[in-house]
Amino acid sequence: MSTAGKFNIENGPSMGLLIDAFKYAYDETVKVPVTFMVAKGYTTPLGDPGCAFEPLEMNVTRITMLQHESGNNHSFNIEGYCKVALGKTHFETVYDAKERVNVCKRWTDLVSARFEAYFDTKSRKGTITFFI
Repeated sequence: MSTAGKFNIENGPSMGLLIDAFKYAYDETVKVPVTFMVAKGYTTPLGDPGCAFEPLEMNVTRITMLQHESGNNHSFNIEGYCKVALGKTHFETVYDAKERVNVCKRWTDLVSARFEAYFDTKSRKGTITFFI
């Protein structure tokens, strides 16, 4: 298993949702959807006015570990599994009849990965590392 890189989490779930996702991780009847907005890259250096991020597609499938970090009520170390767009990138040119132009479509395969994250539920920010 190799590291696919460390990324910033720009937004994520509330503490209650995170705890519920961990609580029901192996329950076959209850699924708690958890979403992390992960930055794939930035338009300008962080802190610059107008800095935006390109989101990395990620779907959490299971949170297997939730641990308080540094003694406060909002910081957590998290481990789990997900599908993430770190696979092969594909391009396809398609003719758009309405606009009468060729459009280049781009998508990246979702791959199964294990992840480790540090996340603060108060600021809704953190870091995440994927292992493929």
